[in-house]
Amino acid sequence: MRYKGLLKMSAQKDDRTVPAAVLPERAVLLAACALLTLLASCPNPVESAPHMLFPLTPGMGRVQVRLNSGQLSSAEARTLMPSSPTFTKYTLDFTKDGQTIRKELPRDGDVSDLNGTGYGVELESGTWDLTVTAYTGTSPNYREAAVGAASVVVTAGTTTTLPPIQIAPIPIDGNPSTPGTLKWVITLPALDAADGAGLYYIKTGETSPNFADLNPTGSAVSAGTVVTGSADLPPGYYDVTVLLTKSGSPMGRAEVAHIYSGLTTTAAFTFPDGESGGGGSVNMKWLAGDVNIDDRSGLTVGTTTVKAYSDYTCTTPIITDPATVTVNGGTWRMKIPEGVTRVFFKLEHSFSVNSKTGVYSEVYGNPNPTDYTIPPSGRGDIHFTMTIPPLVAYRAAEGGKLYSTLQAAINDSTGTGVNLDPILLIRDITIDGTVETSITVNRNHVKLIAEDMGSGSERTISFGSWHNISVTNGGSLELEGTYPLIIKGEASAISSAIVVGSSSSPPSTLTMRNGVKLQQFTKTAVKVQSGGIFNMAGGAITGNVNEDQLTGGGVLVDDGVFTMSGGEISDNHCTDTGNSAGGGVYVKSGGSFAMSGGRITGNSATTHYGGGVYVTEGSSFTMTGGSITDNHAPNGGGVRVNGSTFAMSGGDISENGASDTYGNGNGGGVYLYNSSFTMSGAAEIAENTANVSGGGVYVEEHSVFTMTGGSITGNEANGTGPYDGGGGVYMGGSVGSNFIMTGGSITGNIAATSGGGVYMSSGSFTMTGGSITGNEATGTGASDGGGGVYVIGTAAVFTMNGGIIGGTGSDANTAMNGGGVYMGSGSFSMAGGSAITGNTAATSGGGVYMGSGIFTMYGGTIGGTGGTGDNVASNNGASLYQAGGTAQYGGSFGNNGIIAYPITQPFTNHELPYDDPVGGDKDPAP
Repeated sequence: MRYKGLLKMSAQKDDRTVPAAVLPERAVLLAACALLTLLASCPNPVESAPHMLFPLTPGMGRVQVRLNSGQLSSAEARTLMPSSPTFTKYTLDFTKDGQTIRKELPRDGDVSDLNGTGYGVELESGTWDLTVTAYTGTSPNYREAAVGAASVVVTAGTTTTLPPIQIAPIPIDGNPSTPGTLKWVITLPALDAADGAGLYYIKTGETSPNFADLNPTGSAVSAGTVVTGSADLPPGYYDVTVLLTKSGSPMGRAEVAHIYSGLTTTAAFTFPDGESGGGGSVNMKWLAGDVNIDDRSGLTVGTTTVKAYSDYTCTTPIITDPATVTVNGGTWRMKIPEGVTRVFFKLEHSFSVNSKTGVYSEVYGNPNPTDYTIPPSGRGDIHFTMTIPPLVAYRAAEGGKLYSTLQAAINDSTGTGVNLDPILLIRDITIDGTVETSITVNRNHVKLIAEDMGSGSERTISFGSWHNISVTNGGSLELEGTYPLIIKGEASAISSAIVVGSSSSPPSTLTMRNGVKLQQFTKTAVKVQSGGIFNMAGGAITGNVNEDQLTGGGVLVDDGVFTMSGGEISDNHCTDTGNSAGGGVYVKSGGSFAMSGGRITGNSATTHYGGGVYVTEGSSFTMTGGSITDNHAPNGGGVRVNGSTFAMSGGDISENGASDTYGNGNGGGVYLYNSSFTMSGAAEIAENTANVSGGGVYVEEHSVFTMTGGSITGNEANGTGPYDGGGGVYMGGSVGSNFIMTGGSITGNIAATSGGGVYMSSGSFTMTGGSITGNEATGTGASDGGGGVYVIGTAAVFTMNGGIIGGTGSDANTAMNGGGVYMGSGSFSMAGGSAITGNTAATSGGGVYMGSGIFTMYGGTIGGTGGTGDNVASNNGASLYQAGGTAQYGGSFGNNGIIAYPITQPFTNHELPYDDPVGGDKDPAP
């Protein structure tokens, strides 16, 4: 009977197969290419061969680049690689200090030099990284075919000759639409008409092999007959098996073929005549045994298979007959090649998991096995006990795999940074150092998803003391709960839940999506270190209580990157009695935080700064959306920025509070210290409360607050001391700061003493646009006032060159004195198109109250026109009341421009005639 499909041989990639991502680093080991090349480029290369006959340019060195020419045979015993193509062009990329220079070598002379005496290149001194790409085809349709790399130290005035450099084929995951070719050249032994000869090839991960009959006529074949053929295949790894039957005995060869786009890989097998001996012929012997299965998984049981390997890592399969050995009634049987003396076994048990099928595997044997030594006669007494523990994780890759620990599933993953490998968590697990230790995603790229097994309302990962999840060395972890996934700390959990990044690694990434909660930890829940990136697109970080100083309650960004586009950071608390800060988020050491969505709410720092967010040590915070609300701290209830930058163009900071029992309570919404804050667009700071000063924004010590848009509205400063105030904005500190307002609005804010809109005790406030309207200073003392703006510090400078203070109806600013502006000291100048209109004083100075300081009016308007926008004072000076200080004025005081001076002051009109009839009483008091 002729052989066709009698026995299917299967070969897997062995452990020497080089992944595509590291081909340039192991090009020599691949031995897969026929040529070598060097990637080099220089500012002024000498073009004429042989490139060494010309004197060096002063200050330059020369590198002599050579290729390792000639055909190279495969050095990998179980790996078939492409034969040498004809390269028609090379590109040499030369890189140093971030600069890359490319040189193309398409000319025959250049290629000849590379393969002969070498190609000379002039370069600046230094260490250069060289990368070469070889191409096939013709212009303009060149195609990348191979790559190589090297490094060279260049010294001025000298020539360095590099050793020949090898190139390897392009990564195997090339363009799938451009096939490669598998070619076979099979030398057969003598076969009778009843004997069979066949070739199988199957791509890794597929289940249906392709078959080529090597003797389709079914006739006798003489020894030495050569059979050839070929097939065009998509790029990838292929198991290639040649299987013969001669006189009823099987023999065969199994290899792994690497198929690259546009290249030809040849499988050349020779079978000497005879039923035994070398050269790839295989006689078979029997193995047999039994399996005792102790199943503790609680899942639906399937079949068990036994697989044989030649190495203890179970990566190099042994030819077996049959190829798939199934346990039947607790026993199994297989044939293996007669020459095999040692075998390692892998048992795989199939399961059904919520309509998903997968296998759980156990490996039997060790580096020096004694139980599985196989005599020439075979062996029939091989016993296995397969204990199947509770299974916790499932991977769909490679046909579906099940694991008894989450770490094992992560270690076995095959995902990339672009295509993460999904892992389903099918049971609750506890990370306590016994069955499951701390979880590490080290260079792996996985997506962890909770799976509903019908056992409860949520899936949980619980942590004991000093255990966590770490993402490091360029790894990627994504968390998603299509079924609720809770990651929580037990009572003894005293470390962060997740740590991402490390200073010595490439960027590592953590992504959090909907359905995930991190809760109940006694350290900050997520720590983002140098080289770490945390993307929060959903889920919740909630209910964590951190007792450490200056490390944050929800998220700590320590020289890393945090982006928040969704989800919630809520009810986290920093409780250290010394320096608690950043109840929701703490950003330090040059880290960055960008918020475009989501909520930071209900967090607190009990003794220090930043109930919602604390940004310090040269870090940055950018807010384009989302909400920071209902957070609390002694200072900076919503956001505290210290020595850093904050840019807000969207979202809202609202209903936060700054207060404690020790006299603090500044900056209900935002507190700035030696920092810069830019507010623009649709940003909103609303309904925040400060127990002392700065209900909306508190600015001190060399800070710069620039407002070009947005709104500061409905905030309150409830301090009743002589220097408390600033319902909307407070400018203070021993060192002056700057507030620059070119747009936006400060409206509807309340101060219990002074400065309903803005309070200034130091620094400068320059207003060229925007509006300050509807604010209220409710203090009733003689020095209380400034419904719109209150200026009290001797070094405080208020300059108004545009914009409006006041309005009509509810837009009027109101105060005991100085409904629009109160000058207690300092200086105030007014010019341009600025206007102070429609303000109300319960006593004096409806528009402006001068208690002291200097007021200079170069232009603008104080008062309304035709009864619209008039300032109102119950007692004196509807537009301006001067009780002290000096004033010089011009511009317009409107129809109700009543000015009152109870004492003689040098009040000089700069721009208008003394008796210009602008309305109101302009005669100085006697």
